[in-house]
Amino acid sequence: MAAGRAPSGTDRAARRAVTVFPVLVLAAGAVGLAAPDAFAGWKPGVPYLLGVVMFCSPLTLLLAGEYLPVDTGSMVTDILKTVLLPVVAGLLVRLFLGRYVDRALGALPWLSAATIAVIVAVVVAGSAAAIKSAAALVLLAVVLHNGASLATAHFGPLAALPAAVFSVWHNVSGSLVAAWMAHRHRNSPTDSDLSSPSGD
Repeated sequence: MAAGRAPSGTDRAARRAVTVFPVLVLAAGAVGLAAPDAFAGWKPGVPYLLGVVMFCSPLTLLLAGEYLPVDTGSMVTDILKTVLLPVVAGLLVRLFLGRYVDRALGALPWLSAATIAVIVAVVVAGSAAAIKSAAALVLLAVVLHNGASLATAHFGPLAALPAAVFSVWHNVSGSLVAAWMAHRHRNSPTDSDLSSPSGD
């Protein structure tokens, strides 16, 4: 948008969609957590939903799998479904149906935001049981991780120190507690021990 020019309807719609996007994602995560069965069946459609996002949004494709073994054929198929086909389709639609696309530009950011919200709901629904069992710990870890990154980026290096120290302490104490719990579990009587006759 040029300096001094009033924002167009498309610009305003895009700005509103960007503003509402975090709320949509949080709401979708909450719905996926509260009603996982409603979204669990959508899992096979996630690559196509991501395709909708890529159709509406700019493309940034980073190389992945450098340190992780991946199924190359499956990854190429997913990239085709998620990235290449939607981007090519978007270019062709823009090229041949440009005047119709101009009328719909204001709705495209909303379509992307709503589609991402559905994807978040599906992903959260797939892990609902695990999230519910360790929600506070996972939330704390994510907040600390993101807080340390933001503090380092926007403040001095010392601003990230509390989160960094706690992250180290969390890993050390977590390992110690896990080892203690495993040792305690090994030494506790089993159900068969409790139900067997005492022998007197």
